[in-house]
Amino acid sequence: MSSSVYFISDTHIREGDGAREERLLSFLEHVDGRAKALYILGDLFDFWFEYRSVVPRTGWRTLHLLHDLVLSGTSVTCIRGNHDFWLGPYIYDEMGIEVIDGPVWVRYQGRKLFLAHGDEFLRKLGYLAFRYILRHPISVKLFGLIHPDLGALLAGALSRVAKSTSLSKVNAVKETLVRTAEEKFEEGADFVMFGHLHMPVFRRFGRKALVVLGDWIRNFTYALLEDGEVSLRRWERSS
Repeated sequence: MSSSVYFISDTHIREGDGAREERLLSFLEHVDGRAKALYILGDLFDFWFEYRSVVPRTGWRTLHLLHDLVLSGTSVTCIRGNHDFWLGPYIYDEMGIEVIDGPVWVRYQGRKLFLAHGDEFLRKLGYLAFRYILRHPISVKLFGLIHPDLGALLAGALSRVAKSTSLSKVNAVKETLVRTAEEKFEEGADFVMFGHLHMPVFRRFGRKALVVLGDWIRNFTYALLEDGEVSLRRWERSS
C-alpha cells in the first residue's frame, strides 16, 4: 500500500450534477490502490439528512466507491462541512467512512497536519449563531418530522442562498483562513488545509504551507502529500 495521502473538499454532490460526479468518480478510481488515506474536508454533499428508514439517493455511486476504497485498505475520513453537517450513521456504519465534527490534527510521513473545513473560524456572530442552531439536537429532531422530499426542497433553497457570496466576503474568509493557518504553524503544524472557500490557494511559509483545497464545482482540485511534501493539483480526467 502506498504512503500517499489525498485531500479534497467541497464536492457538493447533488441531484442532477451527473457530469461533475463522473469526474469525481474517475478521481476516486485513480486513488484506489495509490492512497494510504483520503480526507474529505467538508461538504461532500450539498445536503445530507438521514431519516430513521430513509437516506438520500444522491451520490450513491460516490459512496460505494468510497466504500470500495475502505475495503481495499484506504482510510477514508470525512469532516462535516456547513452543508453536510448532518452526516449520520449510514455513512460510518454502512460505508465504513470515519466522520468527525471539527478540526483534526494528523501526522503522516513525519509531517504534522491541521485539517478543518474552515467555516468554524469565521468570527461573524450571526453566522456562528446560525451554525450553532442548525447543529442543535432540537433542530435535528424538528427537521426529522418533515417529509424527505419537502426537506430536500428546503435544503436546496437554503443552499442557493448560502452560495450567493460577494467578492468582499470571499476575501474576508481568505484572510481569516490565512490568519488561522499562521496560528496553527505557531502550534507546530507543518501543513494547514482548509475547504469552504471554493477557491484553491497554495501559500508557502518557509517549509510550511497553507492549502485551501478549492472545490469540485469549477476547480476540481485536490492536494497530495507524498514523500513529506504537499502539492495542490487539478484533476483533468473526466472519464
